[in-house]
Amino acid sequence: MQDIQRVLKAASWRLFIVDSFRTGVVTTTIVLVGLFCLRVAEKLLPVTVDWVLVFSLGSVAAVLGAFFWALARRRRGVALAREVDERAGLRETLSTALCVAGQADGWSRAVIETAQARARRVVVRDAIPIEAPRLWQAPLALVLALLCVWWLPRYDLTGLIAQKEKEEEQVRQVQQVMSEIKVDEQKLEELLKKAGVEQGLGDESDEADPEELTPQHVEDIRREALRKLTKVNELIESKQQSEQA
Repeated sequence: MQDIQRVLKAASWRLFIVDSFRTGVVTTTIVLVGLFCLRVAEKLLPVTVDWVLVFSLGSVAAVLGAFFWALARRRRGVALAREVDERAGLRETLSTALCVAGQADGWSRAVIETAQARARRVVVRDAIPIEAPRLWQAPLALVLALLCVWWLPRYDLTGLIAQKEKEEEQVRQVQQVMSEIKVDEQKLEELLKKAGVEQGLGDESDEADPEELTPQHVEDIRREALRKLTKVNELIESKQQSEQA
C-alpha cells in the first residue's frame, strides 16, 4: 500500500493547490464586486471610504477565504482515490484497493497488488496538472471596471454632496475669520500696552465651534471686533486727554 499512499499524498497536495486557485478566483471576484459597488456608492452618495483599510481587509478576506474554502473541500480517503482514478484513467483501481484494504482473501490481495503496480506507473503531475482555473478573466475584468470608475468625477445624485461641500466651505470661512479676529485682538492688546492703558478689551469672546456657527454668527463676530476697535480708540484718546490735562 505504500505506493498507493505515496500517489494519493502527492495528488492530495496538487488538488489542494488547484482548488486554492479556483476558490481564489471566486473570493477575489466577490471582493472586487464589493469594491466596485462601494466605489460607485462613493461617487453618487456623500460617503467617504478609507480605501487603504478597505483594500487591506479585502485582500486578507480573499486570501483567507480561498485557503479555508479549499481546505474544507480537500478530498481524503476513498473520495481522493476516486478522483485520482478518474484523472489517471485507472478505472477505480485505487479506490477499490482502499475499500478492500485489511482483508486477507485472495481476491482482495490481488486487487491491492494490481493497484500498487498501476500506482507505480502514475505520473501525478501529468494526471493532475496545475492550470489556470476557468473564469480567471473575471477578476481582471473587474479590476479594469474598478479603474474606470475610480477616475470618474463625482455625480451629486441626491444633492447631499453639494450641501456637504457648502457646509465644509462655511466651516473653513468661519475658521479663517476666527483666526483673523484673534490676530487683531492681539494687536489691539499691544496698542493698549504701548499707550499705557492697563484696562483690557473686556467681553472676551469664547472659543466657538466653527461647525456650529452660521453666517449670521460670523457677522456678529465681525461687529464685535469692530466694537472693540472703537473702544480701543476711545481708551487711547481718553488716555491722551488725561495726560494733556
